[in-house]
Amino acid sequence: MKALEFIAGALLLVAAAAFAAEGPRVRGLRVGEGHEEGVLLAIEEGRVALRTEAEELNLALEDFRELSLPGPSMTGLDPAFRVRLADGSQLKVRSIEAADGPERVRLEGYGWWAEGLPLEQVRSVVTRRFMREAAPQDVERFEARQQSPPRARDVLLAVRDGEHARASVVVTGMSAEGLAATVGDATRTVPWNRVGWVVLAGTEAPERREPRHTVELACASALRAESLALQESTLTARVGTAEYSIAAHRLSRVEVASDAYRYLSDMPPESIETEPYLDIAWPPRTDASVTGGPLRLDGATYQKGLGMHARTRMNFALDGAYDRFYATVGVDDAAGPEGSVVFRVLADDRELLSLEPMSGEATARPVSLDIREAERLTLITDWGDPFVGSGNLAVWAEARVARGRPSENCP
Repeated sequence: MKALEFIAGALLLVAAAAFAAEGPRVRGLRVGEGHEEGVLLAIEEGRVALRTEAEELNLALEDFRELSLPGPSMTGLDPAFRVRLADGSQLKVRSIEAADGPERVRLEGYGWWAEGLPLEQVRSVVTRRFMREAAPQDVERFEARQQSPPRARDVLLAVRDGEHARASVVVTGMSAEGLAATVGDATRTVPWNRVGWVVLAGTEAPERREPRHTVELACASALRAESLALQESTLTARVGTAEYSIAAHRLSRVEVASDAYRYLSDMPPESIETEPYLDIAWPPRTDASVTGGPLRLDGATYQKGLGMHARTRMNFALDGAYDRFYATVGVDDAAGPEGSVVFRVLADDRELLSLEPMSGEATARPVSLDIREAERLTLITDWGDPFVGSGNLAVWAEARVARGRPSENCP
């Protein structure tokens, strides 16, 4: 048995070494239409080096909106800590240690670690013990506190002998032993086995310096980064003074942020008009089907986009800043073969697109439209057949606006 375990371990090491030598496979979605697939060699100084079957490419990172790296799924992990940062990053963490420098921490995750993270960037920490033992209503209270963090002092939920007690404290540090917390004039370390959760006081949002990339990991962690660099199968992501080091085979997806494009689901609409169907209002949803499920067309799931029901009209202020509109449109797979939806696009009340009614059996259709100098973009989902109400589930998958001529955004 031990011999078999040794052989299996050796094979894993060989596979890992081969992976490191070859580099991760990547599928890069262009800002406009099309994609590139190959081996990701490097990301450096805003450039991406790829080796495809035909050639080696050196492209600008901002040419892409997404890099997908199909790493192994680790979503079933039961981490020691779940950490949320002030910028929205959500991390599954194995250990928390004190870092060099005052009020800084070091986080170690599953195939990644963060150095020099300022304590002020941490919004909340919840322990494995709490997540295992808490009743649903206790978790709801924690989520509510996390969504509305305190402004003056931090809030700690202490656990002892099965009893929970909240305390108003000032957290001055975190280490492998626990939280350094001040109550009144006394400072003490609260061991992690006595901590249920802690929510740190909120601060004013920092000024936006540059777009933040979203880095999703195989362990279902997601972090925001100002800059990215990949060398020798390790991705370095930086946020201010904090630096994340991530093994490339633990990466799942990188949503590239730049001024070259914006998803409409990330832009606040100027206005929304909905017409109830049988007295039921179906407001549009961002990055989800109008029913609340994932956006799905022809069996494919889309991370970004808009879910609408007929009849809905959404207006977006562009201020003449974008040149092209892209999307893939169709009836959500959740509608089955039913459904009858009309998709229309207006730029400054000038109709650019009006498709024939699409049914649930119709193949999703890509859309690419010239919106140069448009001050306003309007998306309309209308009834193709008003008697098919339950199937009027429209998807505007990956709906986005982009700068540059089509040749600059397409391969």
